[in-house]
Amino acid sequence: MRKSDVVPDVVHYTAMIKGLVADGWILKAMDFYCEMKSREFPADPELEKLFKDFLSNSKKNHWSRGAKEYITGKHERNRITSA
Repeated sequence: MRKSDVVPDVVHYTAMIKGLVADGWILKAMDFYCEMKSREFPADPELEKLFKDFLSNSKKNHWSRGAKEYITGKHERNRITSA
């Protein structure tokens, strides 16, 4: 989108995040969600619930340890930046 001078809005982010989640790309979806929130778009309760449910359903594996930072806003890993 950025290569075509399209500035993503909340609808673009939400569609991308839901698509990534549907295909099992949870961490990438969380990256996009963090990017969306860092651009001061409002938090989406449906996506928040989806990520929290994912974390609570996977407490016995590695997902629940590091991924909680995404929900709490502490995650500062490589985010996609504007070109």
